[in-house]
Amino acid sequence: MYIKWNNDSVRWFCDASEYTGFNRRLAELILDHIDSRDTLADLGCGAGLIDMELAPRIGHITCVDIDEYAVRSVTALAERCGIGNITAVCADAATIDGQWDTVLALFHGRIETFLSKYFDMARETFIAVVRGNPLRIDQIPEEILHLYRTVEQTSEILDKLGMRYELIRGSLEYGQPFRSREDAELYARAYRKCRDGESMDACLARTLTQTEDPEFPLYMPYEKKFGMYIIKKADNTGFTFDKDLTGGL
Repeated sequence: MYIKWNNDSVRWFCDASEYTGFNRRLAELILDHIDSRDTLADLGCGAGLIDMELAPRIGHITCVDIDEYAVRSVTALAERCGIGNITAVCADAATIDGQWDTVLALFHGRIETFLSKYFDMARETFIAVVRGNPLRIDQIPEEILHLYRTVEQTSEILDKLGMRYELIRGSLEYGQPFRSREDAELYARAYRKCRDGESMDACLARTLTQTEDPEFPLYMPYEKKFGMYIIKKADNTGFTFDKDLTGGL
């Protein structure tokens, strides 16, 4: 799903995270594979919802995103939650300098970029979480489609590069709750949920379920599958990125 950050998208992500507990559960999985918890960088952080869950157990988190609205949202949310150990930076992650104990890339970019630009930023552990659901090309603008990688493609590239890693496959519910039908229509348009030629009424009849929650009476279920790559620096000493070994993938 291609995300354009604005007031609606941030609100939807916050509602979905709170309603499903997705980021809380994913944070627990990530924390199981972090050795040192002094510093962490989240590259391509978006709204930073995973970082709000990680913050109580990490010394300091640096959130980096190229989108100014997303970065402002991270700062505002951290302030509202009383979290003081998150710093949000508006920048292209590929251009920043620094090192952190753990570097995290959550559903962001592709593995070639991670290894050629981000891997050296991690002192101990690099963690990439890659989408496991089939790629719907109708939901992603053509000009950025090449940035997306499936779990299978990511594993193939890592194997060609001779990288040692641990792959954890998982699946968590991360559907979208709605306060009104009007909001559901806005969401469906923003994220191209309707099939070609399908009316909005038919689209919502197919995708929405009724709940007994008075705040969120409507819900759009979604099982988010993923592959989590745990790459330890100690297991890959002397690694250098060789673009030719990716086979043009």
